[in-house]
Amino acid sequence: MRATTGRSTSASTTGGGSGSKAVPPTWKPTGHPPPRGSSHLATTAGTPVSSHDGNQGQLSWFPAIPFFNYLLLLVTIGAVNRSAYYYTELLSLLFLQTPFSVGNNTRIVTFDGVTTMRHFWGFLENPMIEGLYRSSIITTTKAEIAGQDRKVLNENKVLGVPRLRQLRVRNDSCEVPAIFTRTFSTCYDAYSSAAEEKEPFGPRNTTAWRYTSSEELDGISYMGTISNYHGGGYYQDLSIVPNETINIVASLKKNLWINRSTRAVFLDFTVYNANINLFCVIKLLFELPPTGGVLSSHDFTTMKLIRYVEPLDYAVMGFEFLFIFFVLFFTMEEVIEMMFFKLQYLFHFWNYIDLVILLILKAGGTSWKHYLILRV
Repeated sequence: MRATTGRSTSASTTGGGSGSKAVPPTWKPTGHPPPRGSSHLATTAGTPVSSHDGNQGQLSWFPAIPFFNYLLLLVTIGAVNRSAYYYTELLSLLFLQTPFSVGNNTRIVTFDGVTTMRHFWGFLENPMIEGLYRSSIITTTKAEIAGQDRKVLNENKVLGVPRLRQLRVRNDSCEVPAIFTRTFSTCYDAYSSAAEEKEPFGPRNTTAWRYTSSEELDGISYMGTISNYHGGGYYQDLSIVPNETINIVASLKKNLWINRSTRAVFLDFTVYNANINLFCVIKLLFELPPTGGVLSSHDFTTMKLIRYVEPLDYAVMGFEFLFIFFVLFFTMEEVIEMMFFKLQYLFHFWNYIDLVILLILKAGGTSWKHYLILRV
């Protein structure tokens, strides 16, 4: 039959009889590399050959790809805590939406409505004190009753003490036009590293009045609404005791810690909730641009730093190790292909897609690690 004849002529045979053995198809040097993923490579007279046909070679690693995708999904979901959103939302409401008034003024202000220095000091004297020290209504130990171990919203421990830090500029950082020199004797430019003030001022007796570099504070730069601010500055650590903090704030206000030279004031603190094993790093920023007034902004970063506590956490750790194994495995695969195909590797579009995916996976893991280290 024609069909039988056509099939028999399309395959190579050895031995010539009914028991002859078909020779598997081989890749011939046609100017193009063999299909990606082909395995069991051999060499015949210096020419690479494959024991698979083109379609089988291309599909050889396909079963691993869905598994890798599911693994990536499990690692991503496993790092998410369902309580993180509500935790951040409640802390935000406590510090950002608590209303207060300044002096005899009946106008109610919140954090987002801070526009003057009176508002700034009013925020420190009211919502900050209330949130950090007086939002706990349950006292169970002598230390808590004495105010030395109060918890924010009853359940959140403040780690260390809150810190106030300001950045300043020199009074000669810009030039006043000659026609106005009798009205303005000094000029304060917008914040920049070139204009930054580093000399002591005021009483000069504590770190609140003496400059400390970002290296000494282990600080990092932070991008605000107006400018990018260095991690150094003039800082004042508050206290775990509310009355001491009230006295510190009153002393700073009385001695004019904030003046025309100030360009940014940071309030930083971190809280930890043992019930849900989450940390929240809180940064409240008040910027004082050369135009006058105050611009407020905030950053609440909730994260799980103690990763492995419950059985489910250790299961996620297993998935993470598998994920790392797959990344290394696919990296080695690409390296082997580069070595084998040499310049021909560069002429296939999907090789570039593979490289981009691997770079994103590795860059994402590295960036996340550095992010956690720097934020804490």
